[in-house]
Amino acid sequence: RMYLCQTKQTLIQYIYMSSSYRKILAFAPALCMLLCGCHDDDVTASGEGGGGGTALHTYVYDVHVPNADGTRTDTMMLLYLSGSERKVNLLSLPRDTYTLTSSGKAAKLNSAYGRNGTGAEGMEVLLDYVRDIIGYRPDGYILLDFTMVPRIVDIMGGVDVEVPMDMDVDEIVLSKGYQHLSGDQVLALLRFRKGYATADLGRIQVQRAVMKAAMEQWLSPAHLVGAVKAVSLLENSSLSSLSTGNYLWVAKTLLLGMSDFRSDTLPGYADYRNKVSYYILEPEKVLELLNESYNPFRTSIPAGNLNIAG
Repeated sequence: RMYLCQTKQTLIQYIYMSSSYRKILAFAPALCMLLCGCHDDDVTASGEGGGGGTALHTYVYDVHVPNADGTRTDTMMLLYLSGSERKVNLLSLPRDTYTLTSSGKAAKLNSAYGRNGTGAEGMEVLLDYVRDIIGYRPDGYILLDFTMVPRIVDIMGGVDVEVPMDMDVDEIVLSKGYQHLSGDQVLALLRFRKGYATADLGRIQVQRAVMKAAMEQWLSPAHLVGAVKAVSLLENSSLSSLSTGNYLWVAKTLLLGMSDFRSDTLPGYADYRNKVSYYILEPEKVLELLNESYNPFRTSIPAGNLNIAG
């Protein structure tokens, strides 16, 4: 039975005592997750669990704007959790990131999922592309149907966030300023892009800000009952390699680590290749950022681990 905890310490003790949590104590102290979003009614099955290793990467889809047919992961984030260092870091992978297919053709990162069968198969290939960029393979992922975002937000009672400008998205009107948003309003904020001077990069910054606000506000004893319902919805309505025990470990680490939170975007710049707009990564800067804040190993990630297309 689960009781509403009155203090954060009580909640942490509950997680530690959980049989599901004890099953994952063998995991190393750092966890990395890949978070993706997809607008696809067929994304309902659960994948197999990710491995242990020196880090656990989970696909955490905080806010994403996938395309209508559900074949592109238009919002991708890497959630890095370190239990020993009590760090919570969030790295955005721009959807237009320039990559090369196995046949050497240019392609955007967000197309890897759809080009390789979608579902679990597509996600496994996407993890391979991410491995080439960050130098190691994430241990897990969550692929969330975009339509689930309003339901999760409403289950948790909404979220207080800063709306950077006036916006109108699918007849949902938001005014500039700090305010409490419902699920549908959060989805509109996450989808808005054309009004930012930096277009998709501006949207990415807002998405990370919303995710940070949600984690800060929802990871409290007062939201425990809602959190249990939200996790149940995630398990039943997303494609994920995470087990219940994984989710509990993530919750515990977030509770302990939110005081040290940072977020970044992979370093790069916009450019055209054969008249197509791409986001070109800068390998040296990417490696520096990874070793500074997203390295789950005891030694530095060597440059040879990265296979960044340019």
